[in-house]
Amino acid sequence: MKTAVGSLLLLHLLISGVVSVEWKHSAVLDNNFLVLWTPGERDVTFEIQVKTLGYVGLGFTKDDGHAGADMVIGWVDNNGQVHLQVSIFLQSIE
Repeated sequence: MKTAVGSLLLLHLLISGVVSVEWKHSAVLDNNFLVLWTPGERDVTFEIQVKTLGYVGLGFTKDDGHAGADMVIGWVDNNGQVHLQVSIFLQSIE
């Protein structure tokens, strides 16, 4: 299985139409997960670089819990096809 790094970056470029972005902020969450972002007037543009053989997820919530979180999950299947799922987490896992 291919790593998701290049494919998710390509997907980001295709979805946003952004050819080149000067990132204002970055965070290394561990040695395999890098988040880059630049706030705009009404939005925030993100790029995530992840070394994985599975999936990658990124979520946002205004509280500490999962309920109501906006989430994006991406992966590359065995054929190299990129998949991206955007969802809202309706309730917390207990």
